[in-house]
Amino acid sequence: MNGFRSGKLTKYQAAFSKMLPNYSKYVTRISSEKLNEERLIKRTASDSIPQSAFKFLVAGIGSVGSNLAAILNSLNNPEFILVDNEELDSENIKRHFLGFKYLGVNKASALKRFFQDKLPSQKIETESISIFDYFNSNNQIFNEQDYIFLCLGKLNLEKWFIEQIRNKKIKKPIFILWVEPYLIGGQLLFIHPDDVPNTEDLFKKIFKYKFSVISPDEFEKKRELFTLKESGCQTTFSPYSSTHLSLFLSAIHQEIFSIIENDSKKSAYISWVGDLNIAKNLGVKVRDKSFEKYTLIKNKL
Repeated sequence: MNGFRSGKLTKYQAAFSKMLPNYSKYVTRISSEKLNEERLIKRTASDSIPQSAFKFLVAGIGSVGSNLAAILNSLNNPEFILVDNEELDSENIKRHFLGFKYLGVNKASALKRFFQDKLPSQKIETESISIFDYFNSNNQIFNEQDYIFLCLGKLNLEKWFIEQIRNKKIKKPIFILWVEPYLIGGQLLFIHPDDVPNTEDLFKKIFKYKFSVISPDEFEKKRELFTLKESGCQTTFSPYSSTHLSLFLSAIHQEIFSIIENDSKKSAYISWVGDLNIAKNLGVKVRDKSFEKYTLIKNKL
């Protein structure tokens, strides 16, 4: 240390000698670290994943939509528009991606909060209205996305969106996902604007899907079995376990990533066959007796 005679007081002694005032005080070490999005992506992404962020619109942030969005988030933290007009409640918390911390919070807003807790710079917009109202008020934003994901569980509404692609009002590809009761089956539709099917070829009367794992007639015959109601509760729910939901999404997300990676322009109709022992025990008929559990079927029109 400058100012002290050589051999009398070393730099270390000047800093730590008990003879000096404030010798016991510590100096706080401050270091900086680069945590911008570009660096984080470079350290965690493979070369096969594009560095630019995808733009995804996800509608329906329920048990299927929330877990799907979490999977999609692995694609370099894409830009999201999350749409849902409901709050997270305790009834389906076991199957939802989020937990009790977010009870009473709008599902889209809660998922945004979760994602941005991990990466505050991630661009996420939320809308707490129905997807139908959102489209009618701002349909152009649909055409600003790379892909649209509908996890609504309402086939009449999802059929309507397919018609919007046919009518050229939506010009971007749409993924539609839903699960069948007890997750005996799960479905993925990929509809590309260059290859739009006739909805009549996909859906029978009363909006029954042609490629459902459960025999289409069973949905009317066993309506009470497929939609349960708790004592004292006015709402109904479709029974299935979080375990089977994880199995479905684990199988189906590989197909989604393949479609995105290859920029596929061909529509696809993929079914996932769940635990057929459940169907057998409940006396539920499946569409094809040759089905094998936990397999994917790529259907053709």
